[in-house]
Amino acid sequence: MTDDKLPQASIEFAKTLAQQIVLSLPEKLNIASLGVPSKLPFKAVSLRAILIHRINDLTSGALYALSNGSPVCAVLAMRAVIEVTSVLHVLRRLIEDAVRLETVDGVDERLMRMSFGTRTDITNMHATNVLTQIDLLDKKYKGLREWYDRLSEVAHPNYQGLLAAYETIDYSTYTVTFGITEQAREFGLHVAVPALCASLLITIDDYNALETSFRKFADLCHKHVI
Repeated sequence: MTDDKLPQASIEFAKTLAQQIVLSLPEKLNIASLGVPSKLPFKAVSLRAILIHRINDLTSGALYALSNGSPVCAVLAMRAVIEVTSVLHVLRRLIEDAVRLETVDGVDERLMRMSFGTRTDITNMHATNVLTQIDLLDKKYKGLREWYDRLSEVAHPNYQGLLAAYETIDYSTYTVTFGITEQAREFGLHVAVPALCASLLITIDDYNALETSFRKFADLCHKHVI
C-alpha cells in the first residue's frame, strides 16, 4: 500500500474516517451479557475496545496538531496509530485462527501478553516487539512498514526530525531561520496523512470483522472453558 494507491487521502478524508470510529466507540461492557463461563471472550472483547479508544485518542491528537501548525507532533501520533492498528490486526488474526482451527490453545497466553505486556517489571508479562506486529500487518497491506519507517525518521531526533523540521536556510542572505519548516508541513500532509488514512481504513475493517468473529469465538469457548 503506497501513497499513490490511496489518492483520496487528505485531512478531510482522515476526519471522515475518524468520525466513523468515534461513532463506534464502546462505552461499557456488561460482562454477564457475554453469557460464557470462559474468561477468554471478555479478555478479547475488552482488548478490542481499549485498542479502538487508543486509536481514537491518537487520531484526534494527530489531526489537532496538524491543523494547529505542529506537524512533528502529528507525525508522532500518526506513527503510534500504525502501532495500535497492528495490534488490532493481530487480535483479529488470533480470534479468527482460533475459530478456524476450533481450538483455544495458546489464546489466553497471547491475550494476556497483548493486554499486560511490558518492557519493564511493572507486570510479569513480556511485551511483543511492536515491529514484529507491524511486519505481520505489512504482509497483508504491503507498504505499511515502509510508511512506519518513514514516520520514524521524524519521530526520532534524526535529520528529518531535527534540521529538516526546524531549520530553514536562505542561501541568498546567509540567514538561518529556526522553527517549523515547510518541509515538515509537506511531510505531514503528503506522507503522514496518507499513512494515517491507511491505518484507519484497516482499523475499521478489522474492528468490524471482529464483531462477527467474537460470536463464533464465544461459542467455541463454551466447549473449552478457561
